[in-house]
Formats: sequence, structure tokens, C-alpha cells
Amino acid sequence: GFDLLDIPPIIGRDARTVTRYGRCRSHRGGHHRRRRRFTVGCPLQPLGCPYGVDTNAGSQVAPFLTLADGIETTQATRYLTLTNLAIGALDTSVSRSVPGTVILRGFSTALTRSDVGPGTLKEIGRSCVVLDHAGSALIGGNVLHECNGASPGLYGAGVLAATSVGARILDNVIFGNVTGDALAFSPNAQISRARHNLIVGNLGGIYFGGGLRVASRDNLVEQNVILADQRFDVHSAYLANAPVGTGNVVRRNCIWSPNAMTASGTGFRLVPGRKVRPRVVKRQGTYRLAASSPCRAYRPMP
Repeated sequence: GFDLLDIPPIIGRDARTVTRYGRCRSHRGGHHRRRRRFTVGCPLQPLGCPYGVDTNAGSQVAPFLTLADGIETTQATRYLTLTNLAIGALDTSVSRSVPGTVILRGFSTALTRSDVGPGTLKEIGRSCVVLDHAGSALIGGNVLHECNGASPGLYGAGVLAATSVGARILDNVIFGNVTGDALAFSPNAQISRARHNLIVGNLGGIYFGGGLRVASRDNLVEQNVILADQRFDVHSAYLANAPVGTGNVVRRNCIWSPNAMTASGTGFRLVPGRKVRPRVVKRQGTYRLAASSPCRAYRPMP
């Protein structure tokens, strides 16, 4: 077993949920860091919440813990996994203008097996997940959809890797972000890996960008299914007289967007993959590939 030491709280924006993390100490002696999963949902008390459920130990966890107004971590966060959450956004919240419903900072933070959607948000640009000064983040096995709410013309991505290094974006279903891209690497995403994501019905599929002094580089997007984009499947944009991305590669993907331009811009290399209708099925508010899909080898893994 393990005891928890040095545990600051991570507080959901609706002020009703606390997620805790910390350094682990073995009863056999010695200190070391090890990623653990802890999920806590309770009203805030003067003494705080109990330490939660250790899912690595096989304890029972509710299918979804609901966070009505998103969550964000600090740069001091280490080895935290958020899992089995249903996360939305409140239009009446004092934090409604934040860039993402989930904002991950720190080292080795993760969002897994969760649903991130619009909630009641209106008329404000909002991405589902933003990686902001995040190292080795994991976005895995989630459904990320329609996160900017009723906000025509205001940008919102599925995952915006803004300032990050070593991110892994795996096995997600990302759909309905009609004023943004499914995956956006901008302005300073480095060494990201995006694989086995099902990307359906966004304004754009994959985007690479930069800033005044930086540009996203060395990101790999492969073995994804990308379909029904409205404008671009893969595209980029950079400021005048500013750095342009290098080492960004998009390869071995299944792409089918008859109404969109396959590629536009510079700073990335697109290796042609399969251009075939993927055959998707919408069920229970999300998408999956049909059993007969020619792209099933690239499907999100459970």
C-alpha cells in the first residue's frame, strides 16, 4: 500500500469537486513517484474531501463523475490522471471565458475515458481540451465534442496543444467542433503523437501553427480516421516573418472529406494514406466505425 504526502487540491470550476494527487511512500520504506489514479467527488468541507478512490487497487468507481463547469490543473501538478468524468461548461460561470473546458498543465497529467461536451455554454470560443505548459500529457479514450457551444464564428478545437511537449493523443472520438479543428498544434507543441483517433465533422481535421518566436515541430499524426471535415483535412498558418513548423508529419491515415481541401499550407509533410469512405455509425451520442469499415485497423482502441 501507499500513503499520500504533499497533496494539494485540484478544484473543479464548479467548486463542488476536488481531485487530489501526490507523492507516494511505500510501506516497505523509501520514497518514489508513481502515477496513480484518484477521483474524488464531494461537497467541499472545512476539512476538505477524503482522498478518493484508487482505481489501480480495483476499488469500485461510478461510471461518470459530473463536473458542470470544467476543470484545470496548475503547473505544479505531477502524475495526475482524471478519469471517468462527464465534463461540461456553464454559460453563467465567472470562468466562462477560459480557453478550454479542460486545461491541463504540469507534468504527466492525463484525461482518460471521459466525455467533454458543451454543457450550457453559448457565444464564447472554447476548446474541449487545452494543453498549456504541459509535459508528457495523455489524452486517451475520450469523447470530445461540440465544446464551443452555440458560438458561431468563434474558434474551438477538440484538443489544442498550445504549449506542450511529448503529448500523446490516443483513441479518442472527436466530433462536431464546427468552428475549429479536431487537433490543433499551435503555437508551440513539440514531439506530440496522435494515433487511433476517430475524427468526424469538424471545421478542420489537423492544424499546425506558431507564434512570433516559436512554431510547433516534430509532431506525428498517424493511423487516424478523419472524415467529413468542412474546410481542410490538414492545414497550417504562420505569422509573417515568424518561424515555420518543421518535422511535422501526417501519414498512414484514413481520410474522407469530399467537401474539404485535403491539405493547405506549409510546415508539415503529408504522406498520402487511404482515401476511402470509412463507414461510421452514430450510436448513444457518439461515433464508431462500422464492422465493415475499411479503416477498422485505425479505430480507437478500448
